[in-house]
Amino acid sequence: MSEERNSMDLKEYTLTQLSNDVSALKKSDAEQNEKIKQLELNDKLQDRDINFLQNSLNEINENTKWLRRMFTKTLVTGIIGVFFTVIGGLILWYFTTK
Repeated sequence: MSEERNSMDLKEYTLTQLSNDVSALKKSDAEQNEKIKQLELNDKLQDRDINFLQNSLNEINENTKWLRRMFTKTLVTGIIGVFFTVIGGLILWYFTTK
C-alpha cells in the first residue's frame, strides 16, 4: 500500500508539475502576444512617421526647385544687365573719345 501511495504521490506531483508548466507556458504565450501587438503598433506608428517625413521632404524639394529657378533667373538677368551695361559703356566711351 505504501508503494501505491508513493506511486500516486509521484503521479500527483508529476501532474501538478505539468499543470504548473502549462500555466507558465500560457502566461508566457500571453506576454509574447502582448509584445507582438506592441511591436505591430510601433511599426504602424513608424510607418506613419516615415510617410509624413517623405511628404515633408517632397514639399521641401518642390520649394527648393522654385527657389533655384528664381535664383537662376536673377543671375542670368544680372549677367545680361552687366553685359549690356559694359557694351553700352564701351560704345559711349568710343563715341565720346572721337
